[in-house]
Amino acid sequence: MNAVKGTVQNGQVALDNPTDLPEGSRVLIEPITEEETFGVREEDWQDTPEAVAAWLRWYDSLEPIERSAQEEGEWQAARAPPKRSERRPLSVNGPSNCGGYGSEALPSGHGHHERLH
Repeated sequence: MNAVKGTVQNGQVALDNPTDLPEGSRVLIEPITEEETFGVREEDWQDTPEAVAAWLRWYDSLEPIERSAQEEGEWQAARAPPKRSERRPLSVNGPSNCGGYGSEALPSGHGHHERLH
């Protein structure tokens, strides 16, 4: 059985959709935490053919972004990977590729600068 959603109204839970639960079934109700989202939450996304077609119609109706030559150049420069001379060197005691910790946070025998025997 999948979870069902509803809303509390006058102390009673009004389900969003009918359910096939038998009359008298006991249920557990937990409040949904309303989180801040950007756009549509994954579980609310409609993926029916009709919904996808509607989204494509909306997307196709958008006006293209128009940039000046200067704005286009700035945008392209921001997207480009940094040049070798612009890359930040890693510090010996700074963040590394070991979970964000320098070698001093690793147990003895696991540092970056120790020789393997």
